[in-house]
Amino acid sequence: MLLHVLASRRGIERVAEIGTGSGVGTAWLASALPPGIPLHTAERDEHLAAAAAKLFEDDPDVEVLYGDWPEVLPAHAPFDLIFVDGGRAKDDPDAVLALAAPGATIVLDDFSSDWGRPDPRRDGWLAHPRLAAVEVGTGQTARVIVAVVRC
Repeated sequence: MLLHVLASRRGIERVAEIGTGSGVGTAWLASALPPGIPLHTAERDEHLAAAAAKLFEDDPDVEVLYGDWPEVLPAHAPFDLIFVDGGRAKDDPDAVLALAAPGATIVLDDFSSDWGRPDPRRDGWLAHPRLAAVEVGTGQTARVIVAVVRC
């Protein structure tokens, strides 16, 4: 639902998702976007990408890209909203930021390590100088990071 709320904001012109998986996040994003706003989602698993492409084949604004995100998403950038659900992308904030427009929102899912313990990956996002970021609990052990690219 958080993705639906964030995708509903005014001013979103282009959306990306890193890690389509079964298409659940894609569906939340697509359900909030007005017609004509492109949503590009990258999936490196061929079978998952094919299944998601079939799922969204009737939505002309959703494009499922088969391949590794650093190879398939840059041609469609910059993005105003980026949902990072693929694990490896979470390890490279600067590569994700290269896809973002100034003022873009980046949402990173599935941070679930102990809040009280150091997590260099999480801390790298929260302390990144180009971001204003916050960690939000979404369940007993699940958390997301919501960040805005500083203009």
